[in-house]
Amino acid sequence: MLIRSNNRPICSLSFSKEKITLDIQDASFFNFDNNGDFDFFSTIQKAKKFGQILDDSHLTLSILRKGKEAVSIGHKAHPTLSRLFTRSDDIQINSVRQMMKLKNDMKNDDVDDEKQS
Repeated sequence: MLIRSNNRPICSLSFSKEKITLDIQDASFFNFDNNGDFDFFSTIQKAKKFGQILDDSHLTLSILRKGKEAVSIGHKAHPTLSRLFTRSDDIQINSVRQMMKLKNDMKNDDVDDEKQS
């Protein structure tokens, strides 16, 4: 399922038996803080309870940035070093690089990979 705003793709959602995939194409849509002071690590730490609920339900939420895995939350999350940041067994940072790009995308009004490369 593709979600659009102003005829621009924002994200897509797909569902399988035990996995929900959220692929974020335009993260600036999710910038709820007009000051740009979005604290991604704090937000992930707050997601611990949600991760526990997903784990208890044997579900996994996989968050992608433009098709590349960033974070997994829930049952199939197997954190190693990311456990130090999240203090949770239910949140796995798959790619620090993609997670940081996602964070930066949320601050930008016009996200374009060609401009950033």
